[in-house]
Amino acid sequence: MGAGEDLGSNGLSGQLLQARRELARLRQEIQELRSSTSWRLMAPLRALVGRLRESPEASIAAPRVEPDARIPAGLLRTDLPHVAGDASCRLVDGAPYLAGLLPDEVIDSLLCPECQSHEWNFGREGARAIAVISGPTLAAELAFHVPVLRLGPANAGEVLRSRSPAFLLLDTDVHDMDAEWRQELRLEDGLVRSILDDCGSLSIPVVVWLRCDPGDYPYMRQWALVADRVYAIDSSVHDLAREDVESAKLGLIGPAIQPRLHNPFRTDSLSALRPAGQFVVLHDALADAVTRTGSAQVATPGVWTWLLDSYWDVATAKAQTAQLDRCTLLGAVGGVDKLILSKIADAELFTASPLRPSWRIQQEMLRAAACGALVVVDAGTVESWPLQDAQPFASTLEECLSRASDELGTAVWRRRVADEVITRHTILDALTTMRRDLDMCALERTSVLSCLLVSRRPERVLEALENFRRQSHPCCELIVVLHGQSMPAAELSAGSRRVVVLQAPMSIGLGDCLNLAASHARGKYWAKMDDDDYYGPDYLARIHALLETAAAEVAGMPLLFTRFESDGAVYCDPSRLTFAYRVADGWRPGEICGATLAGTTDVLRRIPFVSDRRQGVDSQFLNDCSHQGVRIAVGDGFGYLCRRSADASHHTWEGDEDGVRARGLRLNPEQGAAAGLPS
Repeated sequence: MGAGEDLGSNGLSGQLLQARRELARLRQEIQELRSSTSWRLMAPLRALVGRLRESPEASIAAPRVEPDARIPAGLLRTDLPHVAGDASCRLVDGAPYLAGLLPDEVIDSLLCPECQSHEWNFGREGARAIAVISGPTLAAELAFHVPVLRLGPANAGEVLRSRSPAFLLLDTDVHDMDAEWRQELRLEDGLVRSILDDCGSLSIPVVVWLRCDPGDYPYMRQWALVADRVYAIDSSVHDLAREDVESAKLGLIGPAIQPRLHNPFRTDSLSALRPAGQFVVLHDALADAVTRTGSAQVATPGVWTWLLDSYWDVATAKAQTAQLDRCTLLGAVGGVDKLILSKIADAELFTASPLRPSWRIQQEMLRAAACGALVVVDAGTVESWPLQDAQPFASTLEECLSRASDELGTAVWRRRVADEVITRHTILDALTTMRRDLDMCALERTSVLSCLLVSRRPERVLEALENFRRQSHPCCELIVVLHGQSMPAAELSAGSRRVVVLQAPMSIGLGDCLNLAASHARGKYWAKMDDDDYYGPDYLARIHALLETAAAEVAGMPLLFTRFESDGAVYCDPSRLTFAYRVADGWRPGEICGATLAGTTDVLRRIPFVSDRRQGVDSQFLNDCSHQGVRIAVGDGFGYLCRRSADASHHTWEGDEDGVRARGLRLNPEQGAAAGLPS
């Protein structure tokens, strides 16, 4: 870098994350070396010592991986020359791309969990902590909703006595744990037994989540016998546990995801990684390819297939024996790497595998779908599909490639799957079930959302009120500002929901009216509603999820659907789908429709709408937010229909009717119904 050049905040963030990842990797290697003297685990140390001594011994003759040109250069590890022989075949590093997606404290916990304190809390204040014996992944997922006390072999008793957690959650997914806990969970009279005895003397309930393969149940059975509540991860484990645990204590909680981690949001730097003009498919089955087990994968013309493994660590020499069949080798990947890859891939292929539990395959399906990937499930794995209302996108890569050419149909599938995953298969759902069964108070699942409605046309207000009444979001209120008009407040009611009716003179501007409405709002969040458009029944629920999942201060939808009242035609503008799921400290003109603006009430206190303007109020608000570095998220456009009057004076923005008709897709009734639009 020359004199006077500025690396920039994004570059610095990326370098910092790379340093964190390298630190975490070295710490992990040290931990493994302490517990084993095998040649394979000693390989990283030999390579490290050789590098430090600049000795030719470090380059012991061994096969090395030459990365495929189809792997984005920004994903490749910086120490690739040392990926050889018995060293892990790890070619990619997704850590630098976490910047802008997650808070620093979450990133640090994911990259180097052993470097952090034993208490993790990513935002929920006031809730009583729970103690966990688990790997770092589950602990991090839980910490978004409740303070988590990670018990270690050295501190467990002291933490239990000093903090008195609400309950202890014992996870049996040994695959995600360090070697010491894996060993302890299999001992009858070891540390785990002592911890459970302490819980009994301290009156701390014990919950066991049997996230294990049926073959591992005999080792975990001893903990199910003494727990207050036991949950099986699937029906096969449930059937085994039913022989040992009384039915009143036994339940089923299936695989779950954390939407704050697994979601389709991308930063600009992450979007830049996506290979332009290519259809990329992940296939998480490298170990199967090496051992010749599972379903065979055949390369498909027009598809880039990236072969990897997020469950097993595969050595470089072994990875090179895989039958790639023109697939691109990515090697073994960690959870962070898989998360980043899922956000930039178009699809993920799932094939039968005897090398991992079926519940793990289900969890990866949920994560892939939550990240926006099209899920391809072959005939040998279709029974593992975890959703009820939505089906897999395709059963073969050829079918997937063909169906993906329908942009609207693809977007509808993504929307339908995301709705089901977020409402039925989350870590919060699992945690809520556990607390309910222990007779504990429920955690807050949602926040109040205040709808802001400004209208100059009384004839439209009642129709707008119907938009509000039909909303499925359980916690919402409506603040109506009648701009230069009046009507009886008794006509504006919505059952038990709070409705406030205000009046404002025509002498003040639209921005002042919105600020007036906001001043009477009680919600944590607010959302605009226009009086002449259609908002679907799940619109506010999706806006709420958009703000929460992206941890955004402001959010909105692109203008995807428009109905022209001149002829009743409904158009979809597929070009707007390119704006979906962008998250950044600012916005780009055109990616958010003003009638879908939403945000936190805190941001409106800092950045109110501008006064004395009839047009451009929304765009000016977004510009002001951008100048102050406000985090802005863009949704997918579903749930909102703009109704464009033939009389342009009815609108506060200048629409591009000719452009929408020219580049858009005119929807037939079946397409409109599939997109959730009114007939």
